[in-house]
Amino acid sequence: MSTFSKWIPNLLSLSRLPLGAATAYAAIRNHWGWALIFFLIGLAADLTDGLLARILCCASQNGQLYDDIGDTGLAAGAFVAVVWTGIISWPTGLIMASVFAFMAVVTVTCSETRRTWQICYAGTYYYSIGFIAWFLSVCFYKIYGLEAVRIMPIAIPTAVLLAYLKRGTVRKYWQMLLGK
Repeated sequence: MSTFSKWIPNLLSLSRLPLGAATAYAAIRNHWGWALIFFLIGLAADLTDGLLARILCCASQNGQLYDDIGDTGLAAGAFVAVVWTGIISWPTGLIMASVFAFMAVVTVTCSETRRTWQICYAGTYYYSIGFIAWFLSVCFYKIYGLEAVRIMPIAIPTAVLLAYLKRGTVRKYWQMLLGK
């Protein structure tokens, strides 16, 4: 196997940075269909990078770091989009960002305390899944003009589907949290 093929999963992870920027740019320009497409491509990259790394036998700690960086870039793009376009207010956006930043800082600074790190990481993970489902609902609302009440049947199954697709990760962190 060539050296380049071992970098493919990492490049796939890091591809979510420009996809996050493209998501934000499209939404700010009121092209919610493109924002949804860029975001879904980013989600597909997120679901396949780890799998591809395991298939190519090149999973590494650097790859996990690149995955986290890619996740942050994609989520940041979607977050900027909803704040910039006024879907959520700046104060609400600052509160949401500060909660996410607090969890990230605690996760990084408490890495020597394994249980604290696991709790914060799991909290960040579920916060992210909820945000993804909400952002997809916003996109459908902006594209199709669905009433707010009709968005929830889209958001809830989306969150459940994402949790199911990443069920190994979810199971692993619940086991760590419960000490099993």
